[in-house]
Amino acid sequence: MSRRKRVRQSGQESHRGGLSPSDQMKVDAAEGFHMLGMYADAADEIAGIDGQKQSDLDALHVRARAYWALRDIPKALASINRFIEVAPDLPFGYVFKAMLLSYERKPRDAYALLRSVISKFPEHATMHYDLACAAAECGIKSEACHWLYVAISCQPSLKQLALDLEAFADIKNDIERMNPEH
Repeated sequence: MSRRKRVRQSGQESHRGGLSPSDQMKVDAAEGFHMLGMYADAADEIAGIDGQKQSDLDALHVRARAYWALRDIPKALASINRFIEVAPDLPFGYVFKAMLLSYERKPRDAYALLRSVISKFPEHATMHYDLACAAAECGIKSEACHWLYVAISCQPSLKQLALDLEAFADIKNDIERMNPEH
């Protein structure tokens, strides 16, 4: 199933900007360039979209990822902030922004962001996992354990990933004892 079809099925269609066929082709081309690792070309394609349609979720999604890949963090943040404004009920924007903040060595900001919205997404394993990572980076071990437990409860396969992650080295024994499915 294509990402676009998954986006529409997840309820984002109400946030779509109604792109013209020409602009939709630019978004599709940008996705293709991104998949090929041609991030500058992806960003260029998205830049060619009509100004009124720059807030289309598919355009914002690929723009944020292209700028992230180019390590143009200010532009990636601007794109993802707009994504969050347009679609505040979708978890992608918050998870992606937290990743950018962590990359910028701002784990406290990433932690605060995810902590502020986690109750909106109680079953989103990735968000809980990323919140655990941010808490661990901030040195808040008890919070890291709590959010990791919730993440593993949602998606048990995350346990092995957590055991292998350096950020969780200080709580490895706690992780090994986690058995939320029992």
